[in-house]
Amino acid sequence: MIERSLSIFRTAAAVCNFTEVAAMSGMTQPNVTKQIANLESRLGMQLFQRTGRNVRLTPAGEVLRDECEHLFAMEADIMRKLRSANEGKRLYPVGGTATAGSFLLIGMNAVYRKSHPNRDLHLKIEPPETLYRMLAAGELALALTDAPYDHAFFLSEPYCMDRLRPVFAPGYCKRKTFSLGEYIRRGGEFVLDESDAGGRLELERFVREHGLPEMPPSKITEVCSSDAVKILVQAGGGISVLSELAVENEVKAGTLQSGSFAEGDILRRVDFLYTADGDQRFIHEFIQFSRKHMGRSLIRVPGGPRG
Repeated sequence: MIERSLSIFRTAAAVCNFTEVAAMSGMTQPNVTKQIANLESRLGMQLFQRTGRNVRLTPAGEVLRDECEHLFAMEADIMRKLRSANEGKRLYPVGGTATAGSFLLIGMNAVYRKSHPNRDLHLKIEPPETLYRMLAAGELALALTDAPYDHAFFLSEPYCMDRLRPVFAPGYCKRKTFSLGEYIRRGGEFVLDESDAGGRLELERFVREHGLPEMPPSKITEVCSSDAVKILVQAGGGISVLSELAVENEVKAGTLQSGSFAEGDILRRVDFLYTADGDQRFIHEFIQFSRKHMGRSLIRVPGGPRG
């Protein structure tokens, strides 16, 4: 659907080398140059600045590069809807935060689709702020979250509790059960995911509720993903607090060790979120289906719906 020249531009914007684009696209380098020149002519503006063999994006090119990501994502969504309609299926967009989506929703999706062959679920794993914006805009039918949200804006139903465990390199801590307060007082190091607001907030809440010393900022290393957290922790950079769902494979493989705090467990709720404008029949059917097929290792939440 999107014209060829935009696809070529998108690749060129990523590598900034027309020769590489030609090799990647199965084209000649002069043909790539011609396609870009034709696109610039139609738009009436220069997208690349050329200095010999080197090229770099102009300000207009940078804007088009960013907008291309939206265009190609939109095209993928349209094609997904068309394929579902052609196969006589109903498509429902469902989203989740990193942990809830990756370790709970994806597995549930596979089970649900087998039981409902006339339906397709389009899963989107997004940061909480993006997820909530999409849900509020009607771009998602339902969301599964382990992060804080506006209780006054969204309707919600509980799914399970997620246990957060201290994790560390094998041999880093002498005991699997140890005092968090003592670890902080001894100047212990922490590795935390700056994008995982829910986990970070739950750890800070746990510290406050138990009257423990504050974690000194100088003892906290923040990284941009849970994978980066695992790498630093494995290297002995300190301990972290991660969902036991997210470290199950590493603990089994022996590359990470999971423990517990003497002060108790850190638990956070995992809730389904939706709005009053959503497809209520699908929403409640999917929630009930998920509860019925919930894994035995999950901690059930007592009580029923709440909004």
